[in-house]
Amino acid sequence: PTEETVVEDIVDVPAGPIQLSDQNGDCSRYTPCEMCYGSCDDDDECEDGLLCFKRRGYAYVPGCVMPGRPNRNYCYDPFAEGLDGDVLLPEEDRYCDKKDRCGKCMGDCDEDDDCEKDLFCYRRSEFELVPGCAGQGKSGTDYCFDPADLDGLANF
Repeated sequence: PTEETVVEDIVDVPAGPIQLSDQNGDCSRYTPCEMCYGSCDDDDECEDGLLCFKRRGYAYVPGCVMPGRPNRNYCYDPFAEGLDGDVLLPEEDRYCDKKDRCGKCMGDCDEDDDCEKDLFCYRRSEFELVPGCAGQGKSGTDYCFDPADLDGLANF
């Protein structure tokens, strides 16, 4: 580039996080919401590739800028934080125990011994985010996680 390069010549500049906003009228199957828009009730009310984030209070919505409205559900990309499909929390749970231990981002565990070696059971009451895992999974389900993933939470 030379000093004469103009702004229009620069491409592929990431837009950055998106402010939480409300769509005119609620999201629906016929008018799905875009990233960081609400209010949605189910995943099928969001554009393809997005999920409906069940929000409590002013909970952090991955990939979106706060604050938005409290207790309002917003469409979001579960992989916005750089996670991949291998760590998407399943909405169906299976029971884990010492004989049949769960791997990372799998559940339902009741104690740390229900998880594979070096993993711990992350206990939840609703849809709290699980460190190192994408999505929200099933409300109240406890999932196994890697404590090394707690290091990445310092940015929140």
